[in-house]
Amino acid sequence: MRKVLLCFILSAVAFTISAQSSEVSNEVSQAVTELTSLYDLDTKQVEQMTVIQQRHFKNLADIASLKDTDKTKYLQKLSANRKGTEASMYRMLNQTQRVIFNEQQAQRRIAESEIIKELKAQGLSSEEIRLQVIERTNG
Repeated sequence: MRKVLLCFILSAVAFTISAQSSEVSNEVSQAVTELTSLYDLDTKQVEQMTVIQQRHFKNLADIASLKDTDKTKYLQKLSANRKGTEASMYRMLNQTQRVIFNEQQAQRRIAESEIIKELKAQGLSSEEIRLQVIERTNG
């Protein structure tokens, strides 16, 4: 009886882990597919991008628990994860692809600027604005 119960519990745990890993794997695959299309990545770059996105989503999973317990720390780590991912992506791109990357970054900065203007008009402090920008642009 104990063996059957233990086998059932281990199967349930394995199924849960497999489902979570499958979900992350789907997110990684979707992100890599979108980025491959955007930057026209070659085979070697697709492999590198897969590693970068796996690390990105692993880091997101690692900090997810902070979202409800320490929002400030969560947002700081979220921002650091985004910056690290972007830096890794930039390093692997060629000159032509970097032009597209820089255009994407410019669009993100314009969006952030609009958010900052909106929040300043609401009278938020600099720290509150910074955290709101991180949350809205990474969320």
